[in-house]
Amino acid sequence: MLAVGKFLGYVLSGLAMCLSLAALMAPLLAGPHAWWDGAWPLIGWTVSLTAAVVVHECGHLLACLALGVRVRGLRIGRPDRRAYRFQVRGVTVALGLPYAGQVEHAPVSSRWRAAVIAMAGSVANLVVAGALLAALAAGSAAGVHLSGTIRVPGRVAVEFSMAVLIGATGISNLLPFRAKWGRLSDGARLLMLGNGRLGRSLQQQEGAVKGPDGAIWRPATPQEAAEYQLDCAALGQLGGDQGARLPPEVADKWLAAFRDRTFIGLAAAWAVGRTLRKDGRYSELLELFEGYPAPHARLARTMWNSVGSLAYEVALVPGMPPHVLDLAAGRLQWLLDVHESPATHDDRAARAAALHSLAVTRLRQGKIQVVEDLCNAALAGPELSPANRATVLATIALARQALGQPCKKLLDEAAFLAPEADLVAEASSRSAATGI
Repeated sequence: MLAVGKFLGYVLSGLAMCLSLAALMAPLLAGPHAWWDGAWPLIGWTVSLTAAVVVHECGHLLACLALGVRVRGLRIGRPDRRAYRFQVRGVTVALGLPYAGQVEHAPVSSRWRAAVIAMAGSVANLVVAGALLAALAAGSAAGVHLSGTIRVPGRVAVEFSMAVLIGATGISNLLPFRAKWGRLSDGARLLMLGNGRLGRSLQQQEGAVKGPDGAIWRPATPQEAAEYQLDCAALGQLGGDQGARLPPEVADKWLAAFRDRTFIGLAAAWAVGRTLRKDGRYSELLELFEGYPAPHARLARTMWNSVGSLAYEVALVPGMPPHVLDLAAGRLQWLLDVHESPATHDDRAARAAALHSLAVTRLRQGKIQVVEDLCNAALAGPELSPANRATVLATIALARQALGQPCKKLLDEAAFLAPEADLVAEASSRSAATGI
């Protein structure tokens, strides 16, 4: 069903864009015009696309406010792209390229409220599109003249284009499909509210995560969740100890969960990655890293942690291929760009970790000049544990060694804090070999 809805959505959007473009080009084809009239198609296209998204998201927003549902975030732009963020009365507003949008809200208490919120965006689109078409149909007030030839002023063309694209956006969102970035359409969310087989199927698909190879990851079954819950104590031991690793049988079990594409494999990937790196199982570490999907809203915070940690584990291994380091750098930069503005200690700590991971990646890429600045930004965040501070200092020391600069004080402090921390031994051995 989602495939059919997506196909129909593409057809409807394509027809709407063609009709909109024809309307925007009409002033140019109707006869002589001033040179600045040629800007109308570009202006009209941009305004129409932006208006379609803004009107749709405002419909969802107003429905939440009317029903007393707490709004957590308003986004104009795709959730996996860079955006400018700010807070308005506790609501996170993200503004990016206006080709998609999303309103995040608290759970609702009834199905009818969920249905109203889901439909509100499309209803707003259709109401605004109808109002624009009604105004144009008023005749002479819209400035459309029929006197032997048809002359369509640029303003009228833009208004008609807006009406078409805004209306098409409302109708297409009522079709059931999955967007490119993984989110289900409003129409699919309406069908999810049913108790039948279709509703249950869509609920499962809503909870799924789409991987880079197009594979769908699924929530664990109750039996799987209960089995893996017994092993979760091993994760706590890794959190504060860089030298710790999972027991082999636990690492293999969670790696199998990753290969079986369950959420458990996603949540535990950071711990499995560290264990694979320490055990020298680099090919399996690369399998884990390259097959890890982009963070999904349902598991966003957990997956952010694994994305950064896996990139860090890969960067720690000397001699990684350039394309792997490029992928690691790209993911870490994306993580820094799209991560919500740090508001809590945990958020700031996660950002500091991502900055240091990017520094290690740049070091391996030979982009030495930026390494120390990234490390200093990480040190400027929340207070680091002795082992983490020692690792950051060792990273700076390696960068200075590559530039032929002295770093003995940094190495002495790192060795004093945690001689077994990551990169400390590498920096010390290189210092002994080079005398720097």
